[in-house]
Amino acid sequence: MGSLSRLPVELLVKTLTLLDLLDLTACELSCRRLHKIVEGSVLLQYLKHLQIAGVSDRCGSLSVDKRLQALRRREEAWSEIDIRATFKVQVPFRPTGIYDLTGGAILLGTRSSIFSRATTGYAYHVLPSVPDSVVPPSYPWLHHDLELNIVDVGLGVDTHDLVAVLTSSVTNPFYSTNDGETEQLDLRLFSFSTGKPHPLAGQHVIPIASRLWAGGGCSVLIEIVGDHLALLLTFNADRTDMLVLVDWKHGHAHTLRESNYASYMHFAFLSEDTLVFPNVPDHTLELCKIVFPTQEFQPILQTVCVLELPALGEYTTVIRVDCRAEPNPIGCSPAPTRNISRPFHDSPADAIVIFNYLIRDVRRAPLFEELYAFSFTVHRRALLTLTSIPSTVIDYPWEHWGPPVTRWFDFHMFPEALRWITTSAGQRCVARTPGPSSPIIVRDFNPHHIRSGGEEPETLKNGNTRRVITQPSMIDSTVFTQPIISNLPYTETITQERYQYDGLLMDEERIIGLRVCAT
Repeated sequence: MGSLSRLPVELLVKTLTLLDLLDLTACELSCRRLHKIVEGSVLLQYLKHLQIAGVSDRCGSLSVDKRLQALRRREEAWSEIDIRATFKVQVPFRPTGIYDLTGGAILLGTRSSIFSRATTGYAYHVLPSVPDSVVPPSYPWLHHDLELNIVDVGLGVDTHDLVAVLTSSVTNPFYSTNDGETEQLDLRLFSFSTGKPHPLAGQHVIPIASRLWAGGGCSVLIEIVGDHLALLLTFNADRTDMLVLVDWKHGHAHTLRESNYASYMHFAFLSEDTLVFPNVPDHTLELCKIVFPTQEFQPILQTVCVLELPALGEYTTVIRVDCRAEPNPIGCSPAPTRNISRPFHDSPADAIVIFNYLIRDVRRAPLFEELYAFSFTVHRRALLTLTSIPSTVIDYPWEHWGPPVTRWFDFHMFPEALRWITTSAGQRCVARTPGPSSPIIVRDFNPHHIRSGGEEPETLKNGNTRRVITQPSMIDSTVFTQPIISNLPYTETITQERYQYDGLLMDEERIIGLRVCAT
């Protein structure tokens, strides 16, 4: 065999483009010629920086060197919280509690009148994308009033230009086959860009559930991944909850699981067919796979492993556990229909999952009850490594899986910080400290951005401070039987300026500060 070093440079570059970051780095360090080739190739440097940043390419119209420059500017801006431009977006209506942030757009629920509490429509605002030295135009709020009772809205903006709306209607007893009124839940599929029925949907309206009306309505979590859409329906205490999987392109809906009230209140996709569910009564995380045993759409939900969480004290109960990972996995058959202006897209496989905890301590009840709020972060990849399908379900004790791959934060004195769940994008998340005026904190869990050395803060050229956290942290709270040790490294940047926001959201390009009107 001839020596690898004798191959033409063009062929070597072509070969090296097929390698992942680890192998490319190994080749670069193996000899001087390969090192010189990698260092001198703009294409290889660009592919290398894409993997380091954990993003995919969307700059089809730009040359490779301009893409590399744009990527470096993007990463530098995030690492320093270098705010390039600030825009104020007014909300000229009274929104409801429904909201979402994904795909460069923010969505809010709307009501028919200022005197109504029910959500009957939604409005969304395409957020400005800010190329260097270019001021984007002002985009209006686009309103869609369905004149129906909307339970919740889910977005699949980037992959399918999709808005999924779950509506509820109550029939007249005269037309019902039951002794009382019947609640009908329907999923309605619209195009995000036009507001019209989605052209790829097998049915514009898909029946989800029909049940005897018991009052109180339901809450729902909607997540869209490729051709499938999952709905977690939480009813009141007198009814069982449901997890429904929908093949929205063909109009098929199938109930994957029914459970006791509030046992599962949130979930997140780890991959196209793998989900994580916080099990509230058992205080565990369940990792489950969606399996299709036949060619027809008859999926089943198979629990692969159960991850125990830190043991709770005798007088504590979990009120709720929320979780989110952004962006969602793309699926095997994406069909983008929107004009995407964002040059890069965070890799779903590299993204973090954030779990927000709200726990009640009743040791001094009934005179006094105390609420505790915690949050922990883990990479999708870390959870997926535990899901190799065994013959039986594996139960992992907290000590065996949790401390090395998670990082916990205590919000005991500031539970309001966990009000918003759309606070992460890719491997970064945003946070703030208590008080009417506080700095913006960006935490980056990308392992390639972790430098060795001490944890002393570094003052940046814009006055912000940055530090690298590599040492274990400990939360010693009375709500747990043992202190929680967590070790996931991260980089933390804190702004010098303080901001008067009621909440912070984040997507791939921007930080959104919220000012909430009390009326």
